[in-house]
Amino acid sequence: MNNKYSVLVILLICTLSFSCKQKSDIEKIQDYYLVHKPDGKFEKYRKIIIINELGNCINCNNRFSLQMSYSINNQSILFIVSGMGSKVDISPYINILQENIIWDTKSEFDQLKITKACAIIDIDIGRNTKITEILPENVCESGK
Repeated sequence: MNNKYSVLVILLICTLSFSCKQKSDIEKIQDYYLVHKPDGKFEKYRKIIIINELGNCINCNNRFSLQMSYSINNQSILFIVSGMGSKVDISPYINILQENIIWDTKSEFDQLKITKACAIIDIDIGRNTKITEILPENVCESGK
């Protein structure tokens, strides 16, 4: 009887540990994508550009937003414009209706806590991610 109880406890622990597993960043992004683009094909993207109003360097965010807008026609890049544009210039993206742009006026992406600022997320073939955040210490150098 004691063995049966031990086996049951072990099975319960295994089940709970698998069901409580936290989602990876890519799984969170895919779920977010499917909510906003239910008919889209997330697999075609190799890079995600996050334009948001987070971080301590609004000047860096503005520069980043402008620079990334030159790649808007690249259909292997997904753009997530998160926020209202009150702290970062999103004017290059306004009135552009393309499949590779998600307008996130409620800042839902920011609530996923994947990035702390604007970012570039590289996705490799194995669907792993490399996140490069646009922070003052790695971007804004002497006004460049």
